[in-house]
Amino acid sequence: MIFISNVRNIDGGWRHHLLLIKNMEEALQLFYMPEIHNQLVPIILEFLMAGNTSVRTESCKILAKVMKLQHHMPYREELIQFMK
Repeated sequence: MIFISNVRNIDGGWRHHLLLIKNMEEALQLFYMPEIHNQLVPIILEFLMAGNTSVRTESCKILAKVMKLQHHMPYREELIQFMK
């Protein structure tokens, strides 16, 4: 999580952000989904709002995967409400 925070704070490092998102997407199923929701979804949403086109596209892909794998219904509903 410290590494993710450090990469997130790099200004103008969209390539680093893109690589981070792609790596997170590959390892997503290894983590406990409520933990992912609490720790990583805010970072992904930040990338979605402030990233360039490539970062936003990858952010949407990982959010769709999080919603698919999320078994905790209140968190899933929260994501669905955010996406509306």
